Amino acid sequence: MKIGLIGAENFHSKAFSTLFNEKKIFDGFSIDYICGDDDPAKCEALMRDYNIACRCENYEEVIEKADAVMITYRRGSMHAAPAIAALRAGKPVFVDKPFTADSRQAEEIIAAAEETGTPFCGGSTLKVLPVIQEIRSKIKPGTTVTIDYNADPNSPFDGFFFYSPHAVELAMLLCGEDCETLSASRSGSTVVTNLLYPDHQCILITSPIKEDLHIRLTTNVVEDFTVQIDDAYRYGAEEFVEMVRTGRPVRDYAFYRKAVALTEEIVRAYEANTAKS
Repeated sequence: MKIGLIGAENFHSKAFSTLFNEKKIFDGFSIDYICGDDDPAKCEALMRDYNIACRCENYEEVIEKADAVMITYRRGSMHAAPAIAALRAGKPVFVDKPFTADSRQAEEIIAAAEETGTPFCGGSTLKVLPVIQEIRSKIKPGTTVTIDYNADPNSPFDGFFFYSPHAVELAMLLCGEDCETLSASRSGSTVVTNLLYPDHQCILITSPIKEDLHIRLTTNVVEDFTVQIDDAYRYGAEEFVEMVRTGRPVRDYAFYRKAVALTEEIVRAYEANTAKS
């Protein structure tokens, strides 16, 4: 299975190239085509270091030649066009985090997948880590879940959308896709979001100085988890490979639309609070 990689600037392109081409952990799968129009120098380095055979002029050429596609641009606002083109060409797609920076674009990707029957997956790979399911099993009525991780509302890569999908998608997976109420505030580059559910709550604390992912469960006792994230790329790649092999999506597509919409709502909430102060 020949994979086409679209995007070279993001570190994820290196991580996936390591798994598929250096470690060769997925039998029959390799990255053979790349379009690195976002960073030509890194594209050249990836080709050299990971034996990627063909550099393509544009994402259309990658889609034409590859059997499946991984889109790894840093800007989620660049993901929709190649994702939709690949789906319409019948090529399964992995759309990296951030899935998109616009819920309308997320809906367009979903519509293309549903119309063609070609599957996609993606978003944050942290939600695929097995320990997240373990943590989820410990959440009971009355629990406060606190997710403490990296995100920067001033990021040059679509602002809060660049890194916040990790925390947002984890909140949805751990606590539910539909909260009842949401509030958010910003102090400098720190954003604090409170998601209220019928019988528990989830607090997201994000700032660009965070390196480790911490999750705390608070009831009558406190349980702290420092989540090791190094294997997230492998689990994300495994999910993609399984999807390609089976031809079936790995989760309901509505998850991706809701994740982007929730991120939009958080941004609107903290911007409204900032405007008042």
